[in-house]
Amino acid sequence: MTNERLLREFVRAKLIERMSGAEIAGSGSGYEKKLVADLEAVGIRTAGVAGFTAAADVTVITAWGKAYGIEAKISATADMGSAGMRYDPEKGKLSVSNRNSPIGAEVHKRLRAIHSDREFMDAIRAIYDAGFLQKSAPASDMVAWRESTGLPSQPGRSYSIPGSDLIARHYQAKGETAEYIQIKGKGLYVMDPAVDPLELMDIGVKPLIAPISISVKVAQKGSSTPKPGNVSKLSMSAKAKIMTKGFKNSGLDLDNFSDLLVFKDALGYNEFFEGNLMNSVIRKALLQEELTKTDKREIERIARKQAKKEIDKVVGNDLAKTIQKEVEKTLKNKATKKEMGDITKAIVKKLYKQLAVTSPQVIDRIKV
Repeated sequence: MTNERLLREFVRAKLIERMSGAEIAGSGSGYEKKLVADLEAVGIRTAGVAGFTAAADVTVITAWGKAYGIEAKISATADMGSAGMRYDPEKGKLSVSNRNSPIGAEVHKRLRAIHSDREFMDAIRAIYDAGFLQKSAPASDMVAWRESTGLPSQPGRSYSIPGSDLIARHYQAKGETAEYIQIKGKGLYVMDPAVDPLELMDIGVKPLIAPISISVKVAQKGSSTPKPGNVSKLSMSAKAKIMTKGFKNSGLDLDNFSDLLVFKDALGYNEFFEGNLMNSVIRKALLQEELTKTDKREIERIARKQAKKEIDKVVGNDLAKTIQKEVEKTLKNKATKKEMGDITKAIVKKLYKQLAVTSPQVIDRIKV
């Protein structure tokens, strides 16, 4: 280390070492843990990972103690919310479990078009008649049925909505305290352009308005892949996904180190290379690594230089002149001048009273 720039690079490298890396981000929950580890590595406080609760996936806490929620998705192609559906064999029609939810409402508006797709509806009827929608069955039975009938065991249809805020409305309707969503490979987005408490759109963060695909499908209930011999249950649902074509990256990405520092500043924390974080990293580095005498002298020199800068900001380069200016400024103040005069008169009064030379009225006629 020979100068301040090298010291800053040294601290920067140490912070990057403290970041988690991609090895724990192999699943949705792993990605949430990675974000928390990276945020805390650069000195941003969090409430940890929410897990399977109604709270947002990740909660960050500003320097002044205010909490904000961030949803976390491992990919732009991940499921972004769903609505349950039912099949009525007597009417031969589908219904939405919760038509008041944003996704449910969108599917409900398309039911007429879905019911007019006879090929799709006939495939659902065939699966129902085979008993797969009513009860669990071995995956091997479904495979055998599909091969013997030539019909799909998990038919589906997709419907696109260009430029939609459906996903943002879905998360807000769930009551989760999430103002933002981080999508791996795309960056950080504002759920609602009208609700941007950290004013991130001013630094390039985009609102979550994207082309959406709603997939109405008969699918395995659960997330595991069915294998021969496994017992599986099929169910009807509608799932929303982002159509990545035309979906642009945001201007801030929490997977990038430099963007984390920008985000930290938006949360009201000190600059990256100032304050407790820099001191903490240097202290740990000094404990963990053997530094030469030259290195230590250079660090001490930089520390003194930084301390002098802070002092100069307050008192200026010439301490004597600064004090003189402050005294002159004080003496020019009328209130201060009067207060000093009253104190002086009181002292003189006591002196004359003690000496019993004359009356205090004489002193009162003195002009200051």
